[in-house]
This record gives sequence, C-alpha cells and structure tokens, in this order.
Amino acid sequence: MGKLTLAEVEDVTHNVKTFRFRPPGGGRIPFDYLPGQFLTLHVAPRGIPIKRAYTIASTPTWRDRIEITVKREDHGLVSRWLHDELRVGDQVEIEAPNGTFVFRGQEAKSVVLIGGGVGITPMMSVARYLTETSWSGKVHLVLSFRAPRDFIFCEELGDLKARNANLSVTVTMTRPGDEPWLGAVGRVDASVAPDIAGARVHICGPALMMEAVKAALVELGVPGAEIKTEAFGTVKRDPRSKGAASTEVAGKVVFQASDTTAPVPVDATILDAADRAGVLIDNACRSGTCGSCRVRLVSGSVTMAVQDALTEQDKAEGYILACQAKVRGSVKVEA
Repeated sequence: MGKLTLAEVEDVTHNVKTFRFRPPGGGRIPFDYLPGQFLTLHVAPRGIPIKRAYTIASTPTWRDRIEITVKREDHGLVSRWLHDELRVGDQVEIEAPNGTFVFRGQEAKSVVLIGGGVGITPMMSVARYLTETSWSGKVHLVLSFRAPRDFIFCEELGDLKARNANLSVTVTMTRPGDEPWLGAVGRVDASVAPDIAGARVHICGPALMMEAVKAALVELGVPGAEIKTEAFGTVKRDPRSKGAASTEVAGKVVFQASDTTAPVPVDATILDAADRAGVLIDNACRSGTCGSCRVRLVSGSVTMAVQDALTEQDKAEGYILACQAKVRGSVKVEA
C-alpha cells in the first residue's frame, strides 16, 4: 500500500469522470496489475475512514499512470467526494490491485465483453490491453446506456475500432428520449454477439441486467464456467445510509470477538447488522467481489447472492462474505 497523486481529472459524461493517478515523484507506477482488476482506495470523506474498491479502466501497458472512471452517485459517499472534493495534486492511499475478473487473451480464443452503464470500465481495461498488445482473437464489446448523454468512452471506442480490426462494438440505449440516436434501442441482448460458442464472456452492470444476460447465455449453450460477472459500480455503497430497513427480523447474529449480539432484518446482510451495532468488519466493494469482508461463520446458515471472492478452500473452511450473507435464523461469526 502506498500513495499516488491525482494528476488529472477528465470529464467523460455529465456525471462520470476519469481520475488519473501517477506516482508522486513521477516514473512508473509501483505495482503490476491485470486487465479487469480493481484498486482499493483508503480515504476519509467528511472524516469517515473508509475503503472503497473501484475497477481499473486503464490498461496495464500504461506504466506511468493508473485510472479509475467513476459515476457520481447521489447517495455515494466516496463517489461524491471524488467528484466534488478531491483535487489535482492531492495524494490518496491506495492498495495494490486485486481481483479475478481478468482477461489477458490466454483464457479463450475470443471474448465477449458485456457492460451496462459504468460497468464498461473493466471492459475498457481489457479492450485497451488487447488492442495495445495486438491480440489476434475476436473481441466483441456489447454495451448498454440509458441515453446518448450517458455514453461513456464514446469517442475513444471509435479510435479503438480504427486501431483494432478484431474489435466489434455494439451499443444500445434503453431510454434515449428526445436525444438523437440512430442505433439500437432496448436492453442489452447477449444474442447480438456473433460467434459466442467457445468464447469467454464477461458481464458487468446492474444486478438484474447481469442475471438476465447470464440466463440468456446459458440458454444459448454457453457453459457457466465461461461466464464471469462483476458488480462494482452497481450497488449502493454509503455506509451511513441506512435506507428503509424492514421491521421483520430474519434472525440474530452473534459477533463472537466483539461480544455483541444484533438482530438482522429481512433483506439486510450481516455487514448491515454490524454497521448498525458498531461492530467493525473490514469492507470495500460491498458487492461480493473484493473479499475484504470475508469472515468465518462459526454456526448457523446464510445465503449469499454473490460469492465470487471466495475460493473453494475459503468455502470449505467456513468463510462467508459479510456484505452478501443473509441469515437463516441465528448465526455466529468470528468478528
């Protein structure tokens, strides 16, 4: 872990910015990473220490800088701080990249990259990398945005297509309204990608979109093992925002190390219960993909919608992801 300096901020759309970080003294960034991985920022907006994970949009071939492209969320504590308060020249504490949502060209002979909204960011890292390394496989980029004003990386995608004859780009708008748009309208459809048989498929976007696309891909005969999903940028991540919690209780959680017991409402997670009870469980993405909130389940049973960050060994040893774990009755965890 170390500090990088915010060198430039670029407006990408009306509510999306790219934050370009460089080493404080210049030169090469002090770590390697793979296309599709994420950075974890250690920040303290409004004096609240917090970690937040953001997918890297830049390519590992750019050795002098690293970039994240972030949408300003009205209720996003860190995204609002990045957009409204972080200034060029400021330094940010950053953990070295991590994550398994990676495609380097070695995993399959072709790849389909399906992104919804800001879910384009890991796809851009991959598309930039495969273009700069002159990968010989086919790259099908399938994107969906609400309206043309929300089209992230519009101009650069045209440049990438001109540089990479193996890259195809299909874009659809879900609600273009009165904005000029001559392309497809509607939700993203996995069938628009040709030659999908034998391809690796990566999906990043809103949860419902990812579930629908994954189900469609399975129906098309794509093996589940070849479909990878990523949830960064698609969930609410303001730890101070309690929302309209259900009054119905699903069970209780005993935090063993903290000697604390707390109720867990229906639709709340163990991490939600920990936040309300003042129990510290490390976390960053709050979407089941970074693994920061991994904790051992001592007793009881939970369900998890996403558990990408857990290895088979983690599962065998009883680890769960607190940000995803919903209780079935009473449980005990080591936190």
